[in-house]
Amino acid sequence: MRRKNSIFSFLYNPKFISLVGLAILILILIPLIDNYQQRLSVDQEIEDIKKEIEYYESKNQDLSQKLEFLASDQAVEEQAKLNLGLKNPGEQVVVIRQEDLINDEAEEENMAKEEFSNFKKWINYFFNNKR
Repeated sequence: MRRKNSIFSFLYNPKFISLVGLAILILILIPLIDNYQQRLSVDQEIEDIKKEIEYYESKNQDLSQKLEFLASDQAVEEQAKLNLGLKNPGEQVVVIRQEDLINDEAEEENMAKEEFSNFKKWINYFFNNKR
């Protein structure tokens, strides 16, 4: 009979009850921690998707504005002027030949190669003098 008392006394020992309580607490906390981590990852994914939605909404708005412009008479007129060389009455068309652009670029390169004093470079910078 003494053995039964020793088993019951062991079960009622405060250290044993504390260990059992701690084990139960751990068993309860493990799923809660997993659930919390899943919730954090879902919240982060929601935030990422919201940012992506904002990006695509702004892109959609930009494209809508471009579409409105391209459907307007002004866009048609600009394309006709650029691609077909059309003009309105009273307007003058100026054509810049490719050769002129190449010559201007060559002159700029020659000027860049020439050695100028620092003072002259500043004068050219502010007043756009050729020499």
